[in-house]
Amino acid sequence: MKQEAMKLRQEAALREENIRADVLASEELNLAREKAQAEIKVRNKQFKRQASNELQQQKLEMEMKMQIAQMELMERRELEFQQEKLRAKDITAKEMEALAVGATVSLRET
Repeated sequence: MKQEAMKLRQEAALREENIRADVLASEELNLAREKAQAEIKVRNKQFKRQASNELQQQKLEMEMKMQIAQMELMERRELEFQQEKLRAKDITAKEMEALAVGATVSLRET
C-alpha cells in the first residue's frame, strides 16, 4: 500500500510537472505571438511612413516642375511680347520711312 501511495504521488507530481511545462510552453508561445504581432505593427508603420515620405517627395517634385513650367511659360510670353514690340517698331519705322520718301518725292515734283 505504501508503494501504491508512493506511485500515485509520483504520478501526481509528474502530471503537475507536465501541466506546469504545458502552461510555460503556452505562455512562451503567446509571448512569441505578441512579439511577432508587435514587429508586424512596427514594420507596417515603417512602410506607411516610407510611403508617406515618398508621396510627399513626389508631391514636392511635381510642384517644382509646375513652378518651372509656369516660369518658362511666362518667359516665353515675355519674349513673344518683346518680339511683337520690335515688329511694331520696325513696321512703324518702315511706315515713317515710306512717308518720308513719299514726302521727298512730292516735294521734288512740286
